[in-house]
Amino acid sequence: MQTAEIKKNVERLTWLALLVMVGGTLAKANEWDALALQQTDAYRNISGGILGSIIVLQWWLSIARIIFQSSGNSWDRWVKFHHYLALLLPFATLAHSLQLGYGLLAILPLVLLTASIAGARIDEKSSNNQFLHVHIVCSALTLILTLVHVFMVVMYR
Repeated sequence: MQTAEIKKNVERLTWLALLVMVGGTLAKANEWDALALQQTDAYRNISGGILGSIIVLQWWLSIARIIFQSSGNSWDRWVKFHHYLALLLPFATLAHSLQLGYGLLAILPLVLLTASIAGARIDEKSSNNQFLHVHIVCSALTLILTLVHVFMVVMYR
């Protein structure tokens, strides 16, 4: 798959995940008996661990990009991996929760999915790219909010 095609699929899947989360919120999906497994602590810990790992790996790839480029190495082979991970992100987000929560739990998935959409719209050939700024800010907010979320989950259990 070409990079442009991957990015188009990332954007489509992310919009679909956002629509599913909004629909799940309106339909109160967390109350459905069929999704009772998703409400268990073990499931939440595993799915949250997978989602958190994807977020951390995306950040690691971004930091590695800076190091590779400054040392003269090519980043091209890692770009596709970064984009393929972005394809997994909507699925991991939905696996963790099918609906938006309240407060932080509403903001976190919205910021995460916004970062994904903005990342899919980055034009690597343009030096003046508005989506790059949105992607970086939302990605940083996602990391911070994820750490706050993990801290709150650990402290309240």
